[in-house]
Amino acid sequence: MPRDDKSKALQRATSDIIGYENFLTELKIRISSAQLRAAIAVNKELVLLYWQIGRDILNSQQQQGWGAKVINRLAADLQKAFPEMKGFSLRNLKYMRAFAKAYPDEQLVQQVVALIAWDHDKKTELSPEEIGKEVAKILSEINANTTLIQLKILI
Repeated sequence: MPRDDKSKALQRATSDIIGYENFLTELKIRISSAQLRAAIAVNKELVLLYWQIGRDILNSQQQQGWGAKVINRLAADLQKAFPEMKGFSLRNLKYMRAFAKAYPDEQLVQQVVALIAWDHDKKTELSPEEIGKEVAKILSEINANTTLIQLKILI
């Protein structure tokens, strides 16, 4: 029996099962929802990781006297160590550094991450550039002079 015929036969057999279509629909919804929650959790963790990497680069440059060239080497070494991740280019490491320099308060960054309107259609990791744009948008809406206490009230 050709593959299409087998598929059609299986569909006819399962459509005869009482409640099967509803059951399948519910499972699909739950699976999609779980995928979305997982993607959001990953992106939130990545925002904090990117900020922390930026902070650590800044600290090392200040404390160890590292120059700007160290970011080139760091980018190459991280890309070699994590070839499946796209976030460790020279450009992105510079974004991470700029992100941490612009927003040195980790607690504020954590609060802002909670406010990011994650794209429900996008189930992939956000780049540091995309994350930076989202964070900047939220902070501009909140106002850079907002205190943590005021920010907590907004949440």
